[in-house]
Amino acid sequence: MAELVDLATDQYTVETPGDVVLPELAEDCAQRFRCRTGRTITVTAADAVTTTARPQALARCVDNLLDDATKYSPGDTPVHVHIRGTRLTVRDHGRGIDPADYDTVFDRFYRADRTRATPGSGLGLAVVHDILTARHGKGHRRLPPGWRRGSRIRVPSSP
Repeated sequence: MAELVDLATDQYTVETPGDVVLPELAEDCAQRFRCRTGRTITVTAADAVTTTARPQALARCVDNLLDDATKYSPGDTPVHVHIRGTRLTVRDHGRGIDPADYDTVFDRFYRADRTRATPGSGLGLAVVHDILTARHGKGHRRLPPGWRRGSRIRVPSSP
């Protein structure tokens, strides 16, 4: 419900930007999900990049990606978060996004047919998309060759 309110009111756009150490923010988000789900979630970083961003909005993005990764992958498999520069990648062992859904996966309320039995509103990736594009960031539907599962975002490096 909070995501619906955020989308309707654009509340995440009024947060004051500040310095964010991306690996620390990702680790904080991962720790919340470890406690909530009992899953193994690793966070690795090539470097400790500090960027100017809206911390709560960026945490919402990472939380939404982790929520999808833990929701749509087997419970006994790990989730991996890797950071390189301002690029954050979440990899899991789920079925992945069907290429037929690439053009609609960031649409509000979109749910792929095979996910409709799983709880959710279809807003998670729409929130990620709106937060990132409001600050010139980017969410990627298509992942590097050989990848079928996971999500990647590029965090804007300035407010």
